Formats: sequence, C-alpha cells, structure tokens
Amino acid sequence: MLAGDSAQIQIDISVVVPVYRCSGCLDDLCRRMTEVLRPLTSGYEIILVDDRSPDGAWDSIVALQAKYHEVRGVRLSRNFGQHIAITAAWRKPVANTQLSWTVTCRIRPK
Repeated sequence: MLAGDSAQIQIDISVVVPVYRCSGCLDDLCRRMTEVLRPLTSGYEIILVDDRSPDGAWDSIVALQAKYHEVRGVRLSRNFGQHIAITAAWRKPVANTQLSWTVTCRIRPK
C-alpha cells in the first residue's frame, strides 16, 4: 500500500526510511530531515516504509503525511526486514538521488 503521491512535482531526492519499533521518533526525524533537505531543494520526499511494526507506526506515518506534504507512506503486508523494506520503496524510481536512512529511537538524527 502506498499513501501519498509524488507525481505532481519533480523529485530530486528520495530518502527511504524502514520503520520498525520506532514510531515515537518519526515526527522528530521528519522535522529534522525537512530542516536539512528544504534548503537544498523543493523536490524531495521522505518515504517511510512500515515493516508491519507492532507499535502503531502506520498511524504515525498517516499523521505525518498530513503534517508534511513531502512524506509518503508504504505499508508492507508483513514484516520482511529492513533490506526488503528499502527495496520495496525503490521499486519505481522517481528521484535522481535515492538515499536510505536507518532509524533507531536511541540515536536521534542530527
């Protein structure tokens, strides 16, 4: 399931974030990524891939899509692991530059 549509604008940078047991830090992550990416380009997206996290991550992702128009959500049918989660978001390349970011709630993005 893919939520959000990036087809309307040219995407220069896609950041893919596999999400598992870290819903509590997603808002901070999106805020900080936006602070870094917005001065670089208006054409960026943050793709949060819910690897069927048991902590309600999908609800957090849906809320973040409403808050940040650059956030896209992908929800996997079951837990596949971070490598498959990253690959799932990159099946249909949109951006010129694609980055992956691994999140843990213990390490805050800076």
